[in-house]
Amino acid sequence: MTEPIPLRVGLLLDGYVVPAWLAALLRDIQSDPCADIVLVVLHDASPNEATTPSIVRPGIVGKISRLFSGQTQLSKYLYQRYAQWDGARTRLVPDPHADVDMTTELGDIKRLMVAPITDRFIHRFQEADIEDIRAANLDVLLRFGFNIIKGPILQSARYGVWSFHHGDNQDIRGGPAYFWELYFDRPLSGIVLQVLSEKLDAGRILYRSCASTERGTSMRLNGASSFWKGSSFVIRRLRQLHTHGWEWMQRELPTFREDPKKQGKIYRLPTNGEMVRFAAASVLRNLQKRRRNLGKLELWFVVFRLRNSERFTPILSPLNHYYADPFLIERDGRTFLFLEDYLYKTKRGVIAYVELKADGSVTGAQTVLDLPYHLSYPFVFEHRGSMYMIPESASNKTVDLYRAAAFPEQWEHVKTLKHDIRAYDVTLHVQDGVYWFFANVVERGTASSDELFLFSADSLMGDWTPHPMNPIVSDVRRSRPAGRLFERDGKLLRPSQDCSLSYGGAMQVNEVLVLSKTHYEERPLYRIDPDWAPGLVGTHTINSSEHFETMDGRRLVPVSEVLL
Repeated sequence: MTEPIPLRVGLLLDGYVVPAWLAALLRDIQSDPCADIVLVVLHDASPNEATTPSIVRPGIVGKISRLFSGQTQLSKYLYQRYAQWDGARTRLVPDPHADVDMTTELGDIKRLMVAPITDRFIHRFQEADIEDIRAANLDVLLRFGFNIIKGPILQSARYGVWSFHHGDNQDIRGGPAYFWELYFDRPLSGIVLQVLSEKLDAGRILYRSCASTERGTSMRLNGASSFWKGSSFVIRRLRQLHTHGWEWMQRELPTFREDPKKQGKIYRLPTNGEMVRFAAASVLRNLQKRRRNLGKLELWFVVFRLRNSERFTPILSPLNHYYADPFLIERDGRTFLFLEDYLYKTKRGVIAYVELKADGSVTGAQTVLDLPYHLSYPFVFEHRGSMYMIPESASNKTVDLYRAAAFPEQWEHVKTLKHDIRAYDVTLHVQDGVYWFFANVVERGTASSDELFLFSADSLMGDWTPHPMNPIVSDVRRSRPAGRLFERDGKLLRPSQDCSLSYGGAMQVNEVLVLSKTHYEERPLYRIDPDWAPGLVGTHTINSSEHFETMDGRRLVPVSEVLL
């Protein structure tokens, strides 16, 4: 069977100097066998750029137009100063907006200079330019330059013109990207990859992702993770298009079936009055946060209960520690609870366990894994008569498998399942002889709670094969795992974290509808909010065994109750 020929991709650019996130995206395409960049369409913004008659305003009409244009600029003066201030004070590492010159890497590709017909914010292409673009026989045309484009150019590539909408989360659209989420103090900041249509923001959605808003005053900081995250969207969809075809994408991508009529209001640059309100609200929110957190520290703790009981029993950590990420395992009539034991002094976690007695008492915590890097989320399980554990070791960029040499105290490293990967909260699920690994994976400068990846293997120690729909979830409200999958009332359920308001703020339990090597689908079923004990501000892990249930919670407590 012959491999499909590479997709032919064209670019719409304003120049060869592009931001770092876009440079990473373009390099992904160039290095992948699924696609070739065969045409670069550069915006010729020369003084002779074509204009429609409606823009040519001579005499008194032109003077009035220029007067109102000046007034408009004055009305946005405070935003312009804010943007300059934000750019000067916010240092991002890595910086998605840093300039990268792609002349050498793109210079040998066929180039077409285009001076579009301009009508306010809209660019239309002249027929001769469209014919030149069509002659390139493009599968996809990627828009990273020009203004809003309309007209026949939208049909110049076989699968349309693809474009990003940064800051789009259905509730808020438009620009400036990642500002209005701060203005309205919204928990979510979005990004969309869309097939453009004649109607603004009404095209089919190829990719939609929601991140947690970085509360504060910096729109650069708020958008940094989303810009880096978006740099992977295009190559993922190009690979799927190349492997499975356009009909597969139309059928399998849930976002493709979204109703564009349900989009929200489109926002523009804020006025001076709106900037004053933004500044006042930001100061007030900051003061309230400082007052709430003054002299306090966030403390995680673990609770458990017998399955026929309604009362949770807390497992209190010693001073300078906290406990989180509880996992239960029953062995030879005894129940053990493994957890993350975080030491404030070293600023890293170790893996420990306690034993739960039938009378509700608990033994003292015993450390079983203490390494030079942070460990958490001790996914412990039994496999073919032996006990295994996959702790989170994302800070070491590995996924490691341990086996109990003498359960529960002694563990030995068996194999590094994945190298050079920042995988958070790896969760194993075995079904019909297939080993499924769920994990949040961080690429480039992205956040650790945004995107859930799925892998499969034919054995516990086999090679992980990435799922063709990865990431299977791209939503901070239900991406990151919160414990092992379980069955209830004939349904397969996957607990996840809702990190939209804060890391580990709540949990969302999802029903897995389809789990196969070609397709994954789930739907939110119910939430677990941090209201099961007084004073909680978060909860992010839930697990059970035959006889016990366990959860963790987070409270704000005086520093004196935590640290010596």
